[in-house]
Amino acid sequence: MFVGIGAVYFGVAPQSWGQGAIFIAAIAGVLVATIPQRLGLVTALDYLSRRYWPDPADAIPPLPTSLN
Repeated sequence: MFVGIGAVYFGVAPQSWGQGAIFIAAIAGVLVATIPQRLGLVTALDYLSRRYWPDPADAIPPLPTSLN
């Protein structure tokens, strides 16, 4: 994804419809192939942010104090 954004930013542009379609298909393929990893990362970051900076209005149960 970083390479595709960098290419567009630095002016690498397709010269034909075919090249444009290949470029878009490659970027879309990377996005689709990495969906599970990105969802896992977002879930982990959401969990950590809710634990370290809790919102008083959030309905998360408190951490257990002992393992009985």
